[in-house]
Amino acid sequence: MCSSISWEQFITALVVMIGLYYLYVGVSYYRKDLWCRLRTQKSPGLSARPVAAPAMPDASPTPNPLLPVVHDLVDEIRALLQAEGNAANKDDLLGKLQRLLQKYPTLKDTPFQPSISQLIYIESKNQCALDLDEDEVGGLWV
Repeated sequence: MCSSISWEQFITALVVMIGLYYLYVGVSYYRKDLWCRLRTQKSPGLSARPVAAPAMPDASPTPNPLLPVVHDLVDEIRALLQAEGNAANKDDLLGKLQRLLQKYPTLKDTPFQPSISQLIYIESKNQCALDLDEDEVGGLWV
């Protein structure tokens, strides 16, 4: 039954089928890339798409050196507001927060300052039931 097919015919048929398979996969999954390549080859006036340099796998982004300081301050603010609780006096709490922020002068006038001020505003509302306005929170950064 199989004696009528030669090895040459078998290998040729196998190569053709594998070629058709890869052609189908290439057209199905890489249609846009192939179209761009064909298009740039036909018109030499068009520039090829810029290729971004691959990211170095061992290169890690440099973290901001202020992040540990910010985390420490956030922890201290939350601890202070939890300790004060609902029985907090507004003027007393503002004084304590101001003294706390004075321990971290490196955070003044940084991109972290508005976020820390917003944290103080929200946490004082949630933990101490005090409504501080923006001027009071902004005045803490003296």
